Amino acid sequence: MMRLPALFAAFTLAMPGLALAHHGDSQAQAQAIREVQQQRARLLAESAPAQLRAAEAALRAGRDAAAQEWLERAETRLLTGEALPVAGGAATLSGSARHVAAARAAVRGHDNAQALREIGAALSLLGQSAAR
Repeated sequence: MMRLPALFAAFTLAMPGLALAHHGDSQAQAQAIREVQQQRARLLAESAPAQLRAAEAALRAGRDAAAQEWLERAETRLLTGEALPVAGGAATLSGSARHVAAARAAVRGHDNAQALREIGAALSLLGQSAAR
């Protein structure tokens, strides 16, 4: 009998719309699930350069917390090798990841000018323009 809750949990995770369909409007729930899935797909599709540009924009707007989050995402993307490789391969990626880490440290230290320089350096290593 202990397996039934585990099976139900697995089924719920695999097919959340079906498991919740008996609770209210199934069309509204299906739409909400599609929206969450689309948002997740957009986040996964974002490239490290796009995340760095978002961090740069957040810094320029004075939103340090948002910039920190974008920098964390970009660093994770770079460290997991999901960034597009450019000339130089892994050495370039590790160099850009170091710049992103330095940018995060600068934001924590309230040195946004240094953070912007580090973001620019990371974008440069990734073959991207900092002014996009």
